[in-house]
Amino acid sequence: MNAPLVAGHAPTSILTWVEGRPVTAAQFCAEVREMAAALPSSRHVLNFCEDGPRFMLATAAAWLRGQAILLPPDRLVRSVLRLQRDFPDAYALCDTPEAERMARDCGLSIARVDFAGDAGEAWPPPELPLDLEVACLHTSGSTGEPSRHRKYWREFTGGAGALSHALGPLPADGVVIGTVAPQHMYGLETTIVFPLLCGARLLPTRPALPGDIAGAMKMARALGVHRAWLFTTPLQLRAFVAAGGAPTFRCSTWVWELRQPTAHRSPVRVVAPMALSAVPVTLP
Repeated sequence: MNAPLVAGHAPTSILTWVEGRPVTAAQFCAEVREMAAALPSSRHVLNFCEDGPRFMLATAAAWLRGQAILLPPDRLVRSVLRLQRDFPDAYALCDTPEAERMARDCGLSIARVDFAGDAGEAWPPPELPLDLEVACLHTSGSTGEPSRHRKYWREFTGGAGALSHALGPLPADGVVIGTVAPQHMYGLETTIVFPLLCGARLLPTRPALPGDIAGAMKMARALGVHRAWLFTTPLQLRAFVAAGGAPTFRCSTWVWELRQPTAHRSPVRVVAPMALSAVPVTLP
């Protein structure tokens, strides 16, 4: 059995933006097909892309080629070299010179990632087998050799559906903002899989500091967006609240709403992956 790579979107709905240019779901699917055809034959790949939309494009293209994304516990050279040893067929997807340099230093072949811009449109979306291995997560190995956890398309589609059900309907004019890099499983599921499968749009930024969140909201408003879902961690959420001049957080069960104190407020719903009851908040 198969399930679509993109779901919850109309062909003309915006999936993300690249250099301020909107990319519709149909355009994204065409870009994915074009990139997938150019990728080398392999079963495993490391995605070193730093830009969110390009990471999404590279990941989707690799999946369409039947390749699994390797998720190392960190970006240290020794961790990448260990993966290269264990998966000798792996290559690297890169969108920056720095990523290419790291890949070469680790002896990996490189496939450059970018949006062609002239790939046209493709609809309906391609489908992936539910039993396709799409990711291989590696633990830190602090107690010995890193252990592997293989993830399949069936799990990603089920997890995205469960998350969408838990959060409720997405605002039609909302976007997804994530503070965790998609090279980590939480970031991958919330900022790549969730937008692909749940009709959400990905804002092309990854805030790390309270000031970055204000910048992300400014970017969103410039793109005509006024609401967002912010996926973060309890540690980062605590830092956002504790920082002087940080936006105000309002708690609503396990979902948090963030309001930037400006004349034109932009509500942001904040989701963290574990219990938040210990996180200090400012109540309205």
